[in-house]
Amino acid sequence: MTAQNETLFDPVHDTQLFYRELLDAFAEPGTVKTTRRLTAGAAELAPGSRLAAVIALTLLDSEVRFAVELEDKERLSAFIRMHTFARSAEPAGADYIFADGRTAPPAWADAVGVGTLAEPEHGATVFLLVDDLAEAAESEAAPAAEGIRLTLTGPGVPGERTLAVAGLRAEWLARRAVWNAEYPLGADAVLFTVSGKLAALPRTTRAASKSDQGG
Repeated sequence: MTAQNETLFDPVHDTQLFYRELLDAFAEPGTVKTTRRLTAGAAELAPGSRLAAVIALTLLDSEVRFAVELEDKERLSAFIRMHTFARSAEPAGADYIFADGRTAPPAWADAVGVGTLAEPEHGATVFLLVDDLAEAAESEAAPAAEGIRLTLTGPGVPGERTLAVAGLRAEWLARRAVWNAEYPLGADAVLFTVSGKLAALPRTTRAASKSDQGG
């Protein structure tokens, strides 16, 4: 029997399903969603780029700009341009940025777009690749060494919610705080994994971190 994530990716049906998952993730910041259909670009992309490809097929079109700062940068950028007609750009000028949260933020992270007072919705969305994600109930078993626990509060969070993240450099959290320092300006962030997990951190979500290593 063919597993669901081994079947062909349907660019209409599957992007509609994923879009609903992404909306749910933003409505409930810090909840972990799992996308099974990761066969978009399977023939030409590295496994770590396939969820990014699904995201791009769902959100991008010819009206937006994107930047890829992942290991598979050239192939993923070409795939996105071919299938969405979106325009590639430098990260500071991109509407959507795909980057590696497991490495220290490059210089461009200081210049991520945060919109304007007249059009705050034009702030960028930054998708950061991490090793693993787990909600509080799973946090004892899921992220491994070098993990961070994020205590989240704000709209869409009843009280507070704990998200455990493995493989996210803490410097990204500092950059995110700068992006979102002057509401309504800001940039949204989405953490995602090779296995298809994702969790949204909208600009309105406050995140306090504590290292899983006793910090």
